[in-house]
Amino acid sequence: MDMTLSIGPDNTTSNDNQNNNKRSDKATVQAHLFPLPRLILNPGGKLTLNIFEPRYLNLLKSCEKDGVYMAIGNASESPDGDHSLEIPHEKFPYLYPEVGFGKVQVLAATDAGTKVIVVTGKAKGKVKAVHPAAGGFLSVELEEIPHVSELDSSMEFMYRRLRMITKERVFDLLNSEREVGILMDNLKEPCELIAFYSDHLLKDPTTRMAVFKANNINEKLDLIGKSLLH
Repeated sequence: MDMTLSIGPDNTTSNDNQNNNKRSDKATVQAHLFPLPRLILNPGGKLTLNIFEPRYLNLLKSCEKDGVYMAIGNASESPDGDHSLEIPHEKFPYLYPEVGFGKVQVLAATDAGTKVIVVTGKAKGKVKAVHPAAGGFLSVELEEIPHVSELDSSMEFMYRRLRMITKERVFDLLNSEREVGILMDNLKEPCELIAFYSDHLLKDPTTRMAVFKANNINEKLDLIGKSLLH
């Protein structure tokens, strides 16, 4: 039985499909979906997860074996303005239709089979189709969303300020100059710093979601800058 859920209009003709095949093939990304509330992965970000549920261990195995991306989906138990895409998931059946995706690395594993992983954000994608996989998890077809990653000269001051603020706030958490130094050395690119601040230090969920929705690094930085004024 074909359980694929296709998103978008279905009234294209075969000629339309043939004409669009080349463009669609280039834009389509295959990924396995990990849906959870309030979960966001920005391009350049790193998300650490503790994987213990059998279906998601299967998902992880497939990602490693087949080189498939993991897509991090911001999901909800009920529909709202953001979570408008219905997916075949028994606990979180509504998804924000844009997800972050990236490569998976296993950091640690226990004798019980639990694994600690990190997902490094490569890009964002718009969900075009959802279908159940054999391992009990969901796979998705994504249309990669273009992202402006070059910092405008007008945003350089705000970027330097955000680096200082991030260092100060991380020191309050780690209380170790060495660990803070290692962390900041790993946030070399603007997209990495902005993703880290948004994913780990930005407390307002509305602003976090707005930063994720933006597809221009300068817009993301401007949103964070405005949040610092409140």
